Amino acid sequence: MGKGKDRKKRRRNVLEHGGNVLEHGDSWDQPILDRTEHYFYEDWTVEMEVQGQRFKVSKLRLSAESPVFATMFELPTETLNETVVLHNDPDEFRDFLWYIHSSHSEFADYLANCSAVKQFRRALNIARIAHFYEAFTAATWAVNQLVALLPKSGAADVETMKKLRSFANRGSDIHAELPGMVQSYWCAEVRSTKDPVRWLLVARDLKDEYLQAYAYFHILFLPDQDLRAESRLTDLDRLRLYVGSANLRRYESDCDCIVMDHSDSCRSYHKHDAPDELASLRPFLKLKDVYGEETIWEIFTRSPIGLTTSL
Repeated sequence: MGKGKDRKKRRRNVLEHGGNVLEHGDSWDQPILDRTEHYFYEDWTVEMEVQGQRFKVSKLRLSAESPVFATMFELPTETLNETVVLHNDPDEFRDFLWYIHSSHSEFADYLANCSAVKQFRRALNIARIAHFYEAFTAATWAVNQLVALLPKSGAADVETMKKLRSFANRGSDIHAELPGMVQSYWCAEVRSTKDPVRWLLVARDLKDEYLQAYAYFHILFLPDQDLRAESRLTDLDRLRLYVGSANLRRYESDCDCIVMDHSDSCRSYHKHDAPDELASLRPFLKLKDVYGEETIWEIFTRSPIGLTTSL
């Protein structure tokens, strides 16, 4: 009996001094009461289903990172299903869980040994999930990683670039320069590629008019035979290229490298001499200054005589 009383007293003292005690008995399958200075958490695990993949996660960890999850877990137990269904990307959610569970030594090892491209992709995944669930400590770390890694990430795959571009404006509340940095990086990718049509298709999926205009501009420099044979360009694309080329001719002193070829019904476009990178950018940058970024789309959608088309 004496030992039983001592055990109860010891548990009571631990609780009063902010330690951890088992809520019921000594069985490790019971929830743990984690005492903080101001409140208690029941460190239950919760099963989460993300696009068919299941994760068993500590409520305490999620609640500490995200007020969205903290609020969710404060709901009465009977209002929550046994499995919480989330409509996120499972790979992104897994990377977010990696962030909130990793130790300092794991972080150090990861940053020292993982390639910049892999770090970039993981940081983007963490940023997207953390920002979505208002886990701003995690989101701030991830966005700062993106900013630091962007110049080192090399040629990213198209899907990563789509995710990055779609996230950039949302992430501007953490790092105001992120959208501009992403746009500059994107444009550098278009300038360096031999396939600007691919980037046009990506920009179209994103409904990003500025990047579509930028891709159209560089498509104008493709060899004539490649343009005629390009099956990914629609009739509307070719009409926009025709309109854009005509508008560019209005600034002939700056862009005389671009001409229209009316010799065939394909409406092909080519350059007289291969310009260096600065020369090829000069007309586009001037038009950006003249029109402004918001209306530069009109270069390829407004007819040369000033009538707005429905392109």
